[in-house]
Amino acid sequence: MSSRAAPRRPSESVPASQYPAPVPRDRKILDAAARLFYERGFSGVSVDQIGERAGVTGPAIYRHFKGKEDILTSLFDEALDGLMEATAPTGTTGRERLEEIVAQHARFVVRESELTSIWANQSNALSPSTRRRFMRRTRIYFDRWADAIRDCYPERDDETLEASTHCAISLVNALMTWPHGLREEQADRAVELVVAMSLAAIEAPAGDHAPAS
Repeated sequence: MSSRAAPRRPSESVPASQYPAPVPRDRKILDAAARLFYERGFSGVSVDQIGERAGVTGPAIYRHFKGKEDILTSLFDEALDGLMEATAPTGTTGRERLEEIVAQHARFVVRESELTSIWANQSNALSPSTRRRFMRRTRIYFDRWADAIRDCYPERDDETLEASTHCAISLVNALMTWPHGLREEQADRAVELVVAMSLAAIEAPAGDHAPAS
């Protein structure tokens, strides 16, 4: 295991999504698809079912999207674009920036649980080339977390930094599995609790070292 802190990566820029902002009809289709993919998984949903939920015919969907995977790709882009925008850090200290990223990611999960679930769980439904593109984009998002953790714990080696990042993001993403009513009724408390748990998980490998400011 290396004892050298990993070099900083250019995590504050992320390749733009390849899709323009959706028009109203696209929006209805994407919202319907997100709900169905969340409920049944990508393989359990047909284009006709998406059209029925969106209030359009299945064939009409092909005037807006190339097919079901194109819809899924758009949703992946929306999820990652939303996370990057929501977690843009503004704090003046490393600790403030880390706390902002964790809290804003948690709020995004509560607000967009369907979209986050698709991003976190359904990448295997993408074609290999599309999946590689999203892995590159997701890596840049993970690096935003890793950079913030490194600012607080500069003594961490590469492996510990990677493990801390994955552990913290997984803890926050667990919010999407909470019952919908509980997430809605106790959103602030849920975010507060999960943020505290994630920060504790990040801090654990540091032992007795206090976080840098």
